[in-house]
Amino acid sequence: MSREPTVLPDGDEATTGGRRRRTRENGRRGAVWDDVAWAAPAEPDARRAADDGDRPRGRRAHPVARGVFVGVWVVLILAIPVLTFVGVRAVGDSNAGRELGVEDDPTAEGYEAAVEPTPTLLVVQTDDLGTLTGATVLSLRNSGGGFLTFFPAGTVLELPFTETGEAPMNDIYQGAGETGLEQRIETLLNAATQENVEITNNAQWGSLVAPLGPLTIDNPVALTATDAAGAPVTFAQGEIPVPPEQIGLFVNTRGPDENDLVRLERQEAFWTAWLAAVAASDDPNAVPGETDRGLGRFVRALAAGEALVNTLPVDPIGIPGVGATDTNLYRPDQAAVDELVAQTIPLPVGVGRLRSRVLDGTATEGLAVEASRILVPAGAEIAFIGNAERFGRAETVVQYYDPEEEQQAQALLDALGVGRLVLRENVTDTVDVTVILGADFDPETAPGASAAVDSGESLDPAATTVPVDPFGVTTTLPFGVAPAITPPTEAPAG
Repeated sequence: MSREPTVLPDGDEATTGGRRRRTRENGRRGAVWDDVAWAAPAEPDARRAADDGDRPRGRRAHPVARGVFVGVWVVLILAIPVLTFVGVRAVGDSNAGRELGVEDDPTAEGYEAAVEPTPTLLVVQTDDLGTLTGATVLSLRNSGGGFLTFFPAGTVLELPFTETGEAPMNDIYQGAGETGLEQRIETLLNAATQENVEITNNAQWGSLVAPLGPLTIDNPVALTATDAAGAPVTFAQGEIPVPPEQIGLFVNTRGPDENDLVRLERQEAFWTAWLAAVAASDDPNAVPGETDRGLGRFVRALAAGEALVNTLPVDPIGIPGVGATDTNLYRPDQAAVDELVAQTIPLPVGVGRLRSRVLDGTATEGLAVEASRILVPAGAEIAFIGNAERFGRAETVVQYYDPEEEQQAQALLDALGVGRLVLRENVTDTVDVTVILGADFDPETAPGASAAVDSGESLDPAATTVPVDPFGVTTTLPFGVAPAITPPTEAPAG
């Protein structure tokens, strides 16, 4: 691999048009690939037109509060979040004023499609006193189902410019609110949460499950809580009916001899029961609220397929000034967290990531997807995937446009294990990096291959689908003709 980037002068194989989009969400690593859905792609040889404006960040119902995960996988039902390809690629010379057509053959030179990030929702919950009692990250797959990742309330997160450099989530939430906590969580995960919801009291939990009536929950540990009137409420161990008005007490209360992880088990038990009840119900209003966003969307989607419940990998810690050892304080295991995120948020977006286009220059089936799996853990945000303008490329090239991003671009090259860096200054593009794969790239031997995650899943054929051979799946094509967008500027083959 070339350590010194090749600098191409402005105008060398470059065309004009398009303003580089620099907006990115918070996020870090991840990589799991299952369902691949493509929209009608477009054509080659026209520079990519600027897509002004921020990528949608999802609409939030209420501010959110925290999250973090404990390293135990509890299988509700196995799943993997969605990897969805939605965009397309323009063909033709837009600068020459030629009308653009649509290249819908994913094996053809110049084929390209945009990638939709994994849908994510952060749920933050507090008790009636406003104390944080937990947080959960939900992520979806487009075939139904997904992941629920639970955060113990006592998780300690990085907090710059403080004496210790870290603080418990509740302290962050109380001091900086939902926004401050969300930023700290996203920094930990290196993955943005596109939507979030805050559940701020016990009564709100009751309203959420009221359409289903009492839930039958397998309670892991007996608990005695106190309701708003000061009366004791006992939840026996084992399978018990819990009426809607007591759900908040069940998920928010921590017994006097319990730590956060025990309470987390009850929260997981509740979600397991809730999703099962939603799945079994034929009531279209089983989950209150909108169906296209927020909890209404995510709970329905999780209940409609397989889901995996897990908790953040953490270790009990003590913090100076707090106590030598406090079993209700936990520090995340970053390496294990990265692995968990790779499983649960395979296509993250993030401020710390390079927005990337990955193109196969060899006509090798599935090569761009294999490379993308490797690039995501190395810091890429996969925005477009497809084929180079010309096949037959011998050498892999990682092309970037901002000298300040050389180190990050080099990390992508290092993960691939071959090729060279190419700096193209004064070239506008909608991405930070274009990766063009050559015959020298082997996904089996790439240094970053060990960090890649593959679900091995595919969609079933259907009458309304078109084959996407490089990805081993067939996918719906619902979008018709693609908008005109200009193609990437490739580095010279030599």
